[in-house]
Amino acid sequence: FSDTTGRLSGTPNNDDADVYDNIRISVTDGLDTARLPAFSIRVDAVVVQTGSFSLGWTAPVARTDGAALSLADIDGYRIHYGPSSGKYPDTVNVTDGSAQSITVTDVPAGEYHVVMTTVDTDGLESGYSSEIIKTAQ
Repeated sequence: FSDTTGRLSGTPNNDDADVYDNIRISVTDGLDTARLPAFSIRVDAVVVQTGSFSLGWTAPVARTDGAALSLADIDGYRIHYGPSSGKYPDTVNVTDGSAQSITVTDVPAGEYHVVMTTVDTDGLESGYSSEIIKTAQ
């Protein structure tokens, strides 16, 4: 509650989904009390549409510095993605160095900006690939 405006606000999450009955609101100045009639609030869970997107690639043959990189030197890949260009808060680790594709599943439907990196057997990670845009549906 705002003690200035009396506004009731807040954002429930899906764990709060339920019907809340017999809610009573009153205010007093110390002498008089005013009450609203009892009421109920129904909080509905938000259903998030999820989807997936697929990626395919060819293993790199050179390191960032131009030195040769064999398939035996690749330990895996990291897929970095997010809702806007240059911001990739989500990561999927691909632990198979011979993999050439992946499907990222159970993500909210929408558009994603995606880059990937290569991880060698010493744990060194390359810089980001060029960004692509994928749509999860």
